[in-house]
Amino acid sequence: MQVEIIIKPDRRKKCEHLIKRGIDPLIAELLYNRGINSYKEAKLFLEGSFDDMHDPGKIRNINKAFELINEAINLEKKIYIFGDYDVDGITATAIMYNTLMDLGAEIHYRLPNRLTEGYGITVGAIKELHENGCDLIIAVDNGIRCHKEIALAKELGMEVIIIDHHAPADTLPEADAIIDFYVDGETYPYIELAGCGVAFKVSCYLYEQFGFGIEEGYKNIDIAAIGTIADVVPLTGENRIIVKEGLKYINDPAYDRIGIISLMNVFEIESGTLTSMDIGFKIAPALNAPGRLLDEGAGDALELLLCEDEVEAINIAMDLKAVNDERKSITQECLIKAEEYIEANNLLEDKVLVLFVPEIPEGVVGLVSGKITEKYNRPSIVFSEGLDYYKASGRSIEAFNLYQALCACDDVFVKYGGHAQAAGMSIVKDKKKIEELRTRINKYADKVLDDKDLIKKIYVDKELEAEDIGFELVDKISVLEPFGQENPKPIFHVKGFRTVIKNKNGEWLPHLYMGEHGNHLKLYGDNADAIGFDMVEKYEAVGKPRKLDITFTFGINNFMGRD
Repeated sequence: MQVEIIIKPDRRKKCEHLIKRGIDPLIAELLYNRGINSYKEAKLFLEGSFDDMHDPGKIRNINKAFELINEAINLEKKIYIFGDYDVDGITATAIMYNTLMDLGAEIHYRLPNRLTEGYGITVGAIKELHENGCDLIIAVDNGIRCHKEIALAKELGMEVIIIDHHAPADTLPEADAIIDFYVDGETYPYIELAGCGVAFKVSCYLYEQFGFGIEEGYKNIDIAAIGTIADVVPLTGENRIIVKEGLKYINDPAYDRIGIISLMNVFEIESGTLTSMDIGFKIAPALNAPGRLLDEGAGDALELLLCEDEVEAINIAMDLKAVNDERKSITQECLIKAEEYIEANNLLEDKVLVLFVPEIPEGVVGLVSGKITEKYNRPSIVFSEGLDYYKASGRSIEAFNLYQALCACDDVFVKYGGHAQAAGMSIVKDKKKIEELRTRINKYADKVLDDKDLIKKIYVDKELEAEDIGFELVDKISVLEPFGQENPKPIFHVKGFRTVIKNKNGEWLPHLYMGEHGNHLKLYGDNADAIGFDMVEKYEAVGKPRKLDITFTFGINNFMGRD
């Protein structure tokens, strides 16, 4: 894979108006690189809080949803929340469950079984809820494309509220109330919320309308923050506030949500130190893992979020970590099989990599697709066997809107949905259909992608001197946290990073080879050490230089009490 390093021009002159208002020059440049140029935008980005969130009453149909829920509570109707098996769907379900419990509803929940049912509400699930006496279904993080299923629910006498954040089809389901910012006519000022974020806004509105005050809804901000990070939505606007306030809440000494505390304990995350990276790489994957590998596994993750017993919570948390460890091992094995398939079928001649590896478990195809896309900088779609249909997940690159590409091939699929950078789909069990998709989506890609789009680009925020690296710089950059989608860790470049010799394991060397296979490189520097993953081969190929140019992000590594 080709890589192009692009150093952004010095922006200091364009940021003088921010610097004059007291913003640090480096921070002003980094904000500019993230599209933040006015003082008002900068102040909101750096200091935004609950007070800066939009009024949920502006959401189209939210009052209709309140009226339906209010009536259901007053008439003691049975309400079911129908969620999803990923972290966004699980957290959205937990938020609505906690809210309706507080409001005195007769509340139950139902998550889809990943392997036997798949994403979204099914006809079978609708019939099951009807048999259980359900009067009102609240679909969270799904439902906007479930036309047939919603029609059946209405035919059976149930009311339906949809709270979703996915793109609708040309027509809408016949639900009693639809809350989805991508529906035509919606005027809410911020549309990038995850499913749990939309549920959080609805929750706040319900608390306010029932007389508790909107602030009562803020007690679910921790759950919303976890789901927001897990769904990899842009950490801008209200998403940034949700994550920032959620981390503040979790790191407060008085924080008492047993399930999250138990997960932090099994990952040895100290109280008060949780970061967005911890959630993205530890907490969220553990909550996701059972829903990926086990048919009904997502229920375990939801139970942990709702758990109020310390012993039960720690047992569930330990189980989730064990399943996640298994998931990581399976994913690595499947990645090897996927790469073998790519090589055997000459797929690197294609702009979009379409794979069919039947032995890959359905629950990890998205992870494998993500790793394939990251490695080759090409959109990828990975199909597994599935039960009734071949099922796939796809991941994309910045220059290629995957959802639009699928829309151009929509007659190939039984079902599909997603976003610009990630999507899921199913097709009938006919390998010719996979080949048809491969041909058609690559014809589409040929029209919208140039070869230069397939070159991975690393955009450097700022060129620094080696002596600039240190704790002071890390502390300065911390005002930009939480980092995530559309607010990545800043990338810097240093020319002439000089290594120093240190004694490790009885040898005096300027470097250390790390990892199980010795493929990770650690360079010792005056002010900081540098770690390059899978960099040993490249380092040796250029003669193990003592002085080299490096492109990097950085943070503080705390090991055995030492930074």
